[in-house]
Amino acid sequence: MRAPLAGVRVLEFGHFVAGPFCGHVLGDLGADVVKVEPIAGEVMRWSGSASFVAANRGKRSVAIDLKHPMNAEVVDAAVMWADVVTHNFRPGVAGRLRIDRDSLHARKAGLVVVETSAYGPEGPRAALPGFDSLAQGMAGHFVQAGGQGSQPIGYRFSHVDHGTGLLGALGAVAALYRRNHGGQGSLIGTDLLSTAVFMLSEVVRDEHGQAGGVAPLDQGRTGRHPGERLYQGADGWLALAVLDDKGALGLSKALGIEELTTRPLDQWDAREAGLIASVIQSRPIEEALRALAGAGVWAERCVPDGLSALARDDAMEKAGTMLNVETAEYGRVLEIGPSVSLDGFPDVTARTRTHIAELGEHTTQFLAEIGIPGEKITQLREAVAVA
Repeated sequence: MRAPLAGVRVLEFGHFVAGPFCGHVLGDLGADVVKVEPIAGEVMRWSGSASFVAANRGKRSVAIDLKHPMNAEVVDAAVMWADVVTHNFRPGVAGRLRIDRDSLHARKAGLVVVETSAYGPEGPRAALPGFDSLAQGMAGHFVQAGGQGSQPIGYRFSHVDHGTGLLGALGAVAALYRRNHGGQGSLIGTDLLSTAVFMLSEVVRDEHGQAGGVAPLDQGRTGRHPGERLYQGADGWLALAVLDDKGALGLSKALGIEELTTRPLDQWDAREAGLIASVIQSRPIEEALRALAGAGVWAERCVPDGLSALARDDAMEKAGTMLNVETAEYGRVLEIGPSVSLDGFPDVTARTRTHIAELGEHTTQFLAEIGIPGEKITQLREAVAVA
């Protein structure tokens, strides 16, 4: 059976992470993704960061100088080839390059256009550059991560970038579905700040307009509640998740702490946290985990280097969740496969899309595919309009 997006053509003018990750997700669902890079290559390709691999696996690479006057015909032909066009340039930049929504739909009305920006298409910040860390800072992520009374702390992972790419891919799939059922082309707009705010969806308001939701982290940054917290054992740390009174009863029996049953779970505070910590701190983690599992309590070890451990797990490799990718620029790189497993679609597997294209590897092939004559391709190369 063919992949869900088999036959869908994606033209990507993406750089850094959020824009390219949208194309990455569409590619894992079966789309043919052509990445348009500058003649010198996208900045992340040469940044020394293997993040380029994580967002660009399985794409074709075409190197084009979008500002070169000889390339107007090339870009027009490429746009006509595509079903989806994605970019994450600032609004003014996209307009000057003629790949903004109005210019694209003027060429081909049925296009699905995915535009990703830092702060959205309107407002005083619209034309400003932005990055994952700035959006996290504005939305309060770093302060929340710091815990009560502590200084802000930065997250190691660019989850706003990747979340924005995922939301863009979801929008593209929805727009393709609508178009295939009699609709027209669409514009999908995503931005880093909106994604950062979306990730605060735990914050709700009651009928009086008061903000609520999950409690903030404690000052030690170990959790928000004694039952859902990190505890240090004799040889490491474990993560505990006790979410109801039944779990609290199991925890009491597993650790031999009768005092945990004297108050309901929603009234627990530093007293209960101290009782739990005093027992776990003297026990090896595996011993504590066995006791907790026997009582039906959810808990896991905090693995120091979880990604490396998962990479050595045969089950993860067989499932395509963890991949070892050979690249020209970075050598052998550990990469993460698709997050979604689609039963009945054997073609949807990251193992068939592990190649990381070299800069301009598919330029000649793609230009010929969109109808650019061989002699014109030669002229473009001689003029350094393509590479």
